[in-house]
Amino acid sequence: MRIVVIGGGIVGLATAYRLGQRFPSGSITVLEKERTVGLHQSGHNSGVLHCGLYYKPGSMKARLAVNGIRQMVAFCQEHAIPHEICGKLVVASKPDEVPRLKDLFERGRMNGLNGLQMLGPIGGTVATNARVTKLEKQRGRWIVKTTVGEYESDYIVNCTGLHCDRVSVLAGEKRKLRIVPFRGEYYKLKAERQHLVRHLIYPVPDPKFPFLGVHFTRLIHGGIEAGPNAVLAFAREGYRKTDLSARDLLDTLTYVGFWRFVRKYPRLCFSELRRSFSKTLFCQSLNALVPDVRPEDLEPGGSGVRAQAISINGETVQDFSFAIAEQSLHVLNAPSPGATASLAIGQEISSQLAVAM
Repeated sequence: MRIVVIGGGIVGLATAYRLGQRFPSGSITVLEKERTVGLHQSGHNSGVLHCGLYYKPGSMKARLAVNGIRQMVAFCQEHAIPHEICGKLVVASKPDEVPRLKDLFERGRMNGLNGLQMLGPIGGTVATNARVTKLEKQRGRWIVKTTVGEYESDYIVNCTGLHCDRVSVLAGEKRKLRIVPFRGEYYKLKAERQHLVRHLIYPVPDPKFPFLGVHFTRLIHGGIEAGPNAVLAFAREGYRKTDLSARDLLDTLTYVGFWRFVRKYPRLCFSELRRSFSKTLFCQSLNALVPDVRPEDLEPGGSGVRAQAISINGETVQDFSFAIAEQSLHVLNAPSPGATASLAIGQEISSQLAVAM
C-alpha cells in the first residue's frame, strides 16, 4: 500500500505518522513544497495546546481537540519536547459575558476534559522542495507530479492548509469552499511588564463574530504574546503587511463569498483593520482582559496567516472539514485548534482511509 500525503505541516506530518501506525507495511511519503517542513501555519501558530473549552459539544472540532491535547501532551512527554501545562484563565470582563462564561464551563464538562495517553515514534519519508504541480489518475493509481520528480500512490491525502482548495482542484474536485487568508498580528509584552500575565488569558467569545479576539499567551521559551487581530492578507503566505500575491489577492477579491462575508461583518472588518495600524487601539482591546497594560508596554511580535475556509454564502467554516473522494481525502478546513488536534486528526484520517479501503 502506497500513500502520498501532500503538505508537510503539522497536520500532514501527524497524518503520515498515524497512517504509518495503521498500515505498518505500507509506504508513506510526505511531499512538502518548501525547503523544510512546518514553515507556514504550523510554524506561525501561537504555540497553545487548546483543551476544547470553546467548541460546540458533539462537533468534530470538540472531539478532535479533546483527544488531540491528550495525545499531544503524551507525545511531548515521550519525546522530551518542551511544553508546559500552565492552565487557562478565561475572563468575563462585562456582566453580559457571565452567562456565556457559564456556558463555556458546561461545554468543557460535556467535552470531557481529562486524561492523557502515550504515543509511539514517527516513521516514513519526507521530501522537501517538492511542490505538487499535477495530479493524474492512471490505471487505478495516482501519479503525483512535483518539482523534484514523480510519485505513484494508491491514495493521496491533501493536508496543504493555505492551498488545500487549490490542491483539491488538481485532484479533480469542485472548489465548494475557498480559502481566504487572514493575517493575525501580535505584540509582545516587554520583559519588565511580563509579571502582569502568569497564565493564558482568553476572552469569552462573542457568538455574533467569527473570530475569538485578542488574548494573552505565555510562550514556552519565555515571553508573553498579546493578540492576534484578524486582517485580510494580500497573499496566502503574507506574514507582513507589504506581502502581496496578485494571484492570491485576485482569488479573494473575485470570490462572491468573501464580499458576502464583508457585508455580514462590516464593523468587525473595519475595527480589525484599524487595530492593525494603531497600537493604542490594540492596547484598548487588551485592556478588557488586563487593564494595567499600556501601549508603551508593547513591542512588535510575530504574525501568522490563518487559512480560513469561507462558503459561497459568506459564512466562515468553524468546524474541521474533510472531503472524501475516490482514492483521496482532502482536509479543507483545519483552523485552531488544528495544531492541538493534529495527532487526533491524523488518527481520524487513517481510520477513514481504513474504512474506505
